[in-house]
Amino acid sequence: MDNITIKEGFPGQQIVAMPKKLKKWLQTDAVSSPFHFGDLGYYPNAHYHQRYRKKGSEEHIFIYCTSGSGWIEVNDTHHQIQPGMYFIIPKNTPHRYGADIKKPWSIYWLHFNGSSSDSLLRTHEERVNKAFHVGYQKKSVDLFEQLFSLADNNFSEAQLRYACILTYKFVSDFIFYDHIKEVALEQGQNLRNAIVDFLMANIDQPLTAEDIAKAFNYSRSHLFNYFKQATGHSLMYYFNLKKIQKACEFLSYTDLSIKEISLKTGFQDQLYFSRVFKKYIGLSPRAYRNK
Repeated sequence: MDNITIKEGFPGQQIVAMPKKLKKWLQTDAVSSPFHFGDLGYYPNAHYHQRYRKKGSEEHIFIYCTSGSGWIEVNDTHHQIQPGMYFIIPKNTPHRYGADIKKPWSIYWLHFNGSSSDSLLRTHEERVNKAFHVGYQKKSVDLFEQLFSLADNNFSEAQLRYACILTYKFVSDFIFYDHIKEVALEQGQNLRNAIVDFLMANIDQPLTAEDIAKAFNYSRSHLFNYFKQATGHSLMYYFNLKKIQKACEFLSYTDLSIKEISLKTGFQDQLYFSRVFKKYIGLSPRAYRNK
């Protein structure tokens, strides 16, 4: 393993480090103290990221991986973390974690604490110190961004209290994911939208059918049959259609080269991109731009 490791400082990172005075207020405020947030952030493509806490943290730690991979070690057990997995490390638990050397993870992370958070993790102890796959959760990512904005600006006590409530919801949505998913599937909702959201969020990735099925923890045949019934299109046809539509935007409104556009839409081979583009649009990328 490479001996170069860093705790933070990644291009594009977002981080809020809570001042001690503000942490103390959150710990004593009647509304915030039962379940409040600490430091939080987003580390994209976190090369050489690694942390080691011999005595653990004074706060619970939540980690959600959206791309790349990494690892977490707790209680002498090594856990491999893949996209779509989350992990909760209870406070005072010795641990270490880090990004994969070749394909470093991108992670949303936050620290949280309070009597209600202790009770939640104690009551659902089966959801801690283990990696759980929930796939790409756009609503949770959006909720984190909202939480981050509130924590970063912290203009008022009311906003901070609301941020603590969002923290409780954010963590709970992952802990109760299986129950939420069961209800949603029974109602016939959300899965189609979740697949579309996932495809749109990964429009620049060369995802295979297996990658997409794995992200949702379904067999390929089950997911593809469901999507076909729900939309009338095969999943890969729809994914490529969205890629080509995005390519049309780039061709019409930017000066990016065709090679750059092919990469931005998840095609590593420019010639293959041009063939797929012509299949969908009826023109080559160059002809489309010049028409």
